[in-house]
Amino acid sequence: MTNRIADMCRRLMLDLRRPDKEIVPIGYSGSLLSHEQAVADIPFLLFTDALYRELQFYLQESDGEFQLMGLVHYDEEDNRFVVEELLHPPHIAGVANADLDQDLFPLWLDQLEKEGKDIRLLRLQAHSHGLIDAYFSSVDIRTIREAYACDWMISMVGNKKGFVLARLDVFRPVALSISLSIVVESPQFVFSPKEQSCWRNKRESRMKGLPRAEAEKGEVNGKFSAPA
Repeated sequence: MTNRIADMCRRLMLDLRRPDKEIVPIGYSGSLLSHEQAVADIPFLLFTDALYRELQFYLQESDGEFQLMGLVHYDEEDNRFVVEELLHPPHIAGVANADLDQDLFPLWLDQLEKEGKDIRLLRLQAHSHGLIDAYFSSVDIRTIREAYACDWMISMVGNKKGFVLARLDVFRPVALSISLSIVVESPQFVFSPKEQSCWRNKRESRMKGLPRAEAEKGEVNGKFSAPA
């Protein structure tokens, strides 16, 4: 009986794919359910005040593009993603591009592990559009679709004015994309001179300990995969 039902389902799917068949949606139009209609509300992305000010410092100091990555954990009890730390991956940046350095990236991951960081939490990729509007461009969306080999990843885009957007993309077991609200705990938006100096040093030292001569050579598949 089970085999017969499975066979009927396969025939039905094949029949629906015929070009001469009109497919008519019935019931809901596809949309994300939330609040009392959903099993849980839509998650959000949480920054501490200090981390969000650090992000804003990098955005407001740069006229061109750059990349950041972040350690993020999922708080299941409150259904939220919590940013723990911002990191500077080795990348090649210009006025209108910011691409990971595929030679140095594996060495950078090794360095993070030696520092005791859990690289399984590298679930945030952020970049700036510099002086232009902050939005997920067709290039950004293609990168999201093709460059991640994780089950989920959070992407952010911002600009020099400090405007930021975030999205969650789930790849397995069901493909799904969700716009995320960004929540900041007790925001102050003021940079102290000490903080500015600390963040500049952090940004400028991102290549320290990663000499190109030691970079792994060979074919790279171009996908970032957070280790399981």
